Amino acid sequence: MKYIVNGDLVLSRAPEGPLATHVGGFARWASEQGYARYSRYRQVLLATCFSRWLGRRLIGVRQVSSEQVFRYLRGPLRGRILDLTYTDATELYKAPPPTWVAGALIEWAPADGYSQEQSH
Repeated sequence: MKYIVNGDLVLSRAPEGPLATHVGGFARWASEQGYARYSRYRQVLLATCFSRWLGRRLIGVRQVSSEQVFRYLRGPLRGRILDLTYTDATELYKAPPPTWVAGALIEWAPADGYSQEQSH
């Protein structure tokens, strides 16, 4: 079943997830800003796919943050630890020693068999 947004954008299905009720308003805003039809379609498609992704993770509208946006756009990753390091950060924190800080240098790569198109 096709779903029409703002009178001129056709989606293959109705929006789902916590942002679904905002898709029409977003499409109107994009139209008012003068975006071309194809650009508006891609923006609305991205918003509806993001909303569905949020819904699958049970994330509500009030819980959406830049972290969720980053995780969605980034896609699933796997990492490999390249190096571990530590230092005494007594001077940095102005605290009595030992004040150890440790960190890992990680090389990130897309998860096996994943493409960005699969997230939409």
